[in-house]
Amino acid sequence: MYRDNMNSNKAFTGVSIDDTQEGVVITDIVDGSAAAKAGLRRGDTILKINDKYIFTSDGLLKALSPFNPGESIKVRYIRDGNEKSTKATLTKRS
Repeated sequence: MYRDNMNSNKAFTGVSIDDTQEGVVITDIVDGSAAAKAGLRRGDTILKINDKYIFTSDGLLKALSPFNPGESIKVRYIRDGNEKSTKATLTKRS
């Protein structure tokens, strides 16, 4: 299990993730975080951040690394077999 963006100066989505055969799955979400506000839930499988496909947790961390708090990203994900998308405004780790 990985926690996103451990560098406190970088943007924070507020998810814990795990690599599975299905892809990168959200295992936990911090209440009030960017991910929670965007409507993401435990069990969602992350497909893309903006235009970058996500296959591993390391890939997710690399995709998020250029962003700063206050910037927005588009997240494509699968929930209950349906592909969905949302926009998340990244925050700073508190």
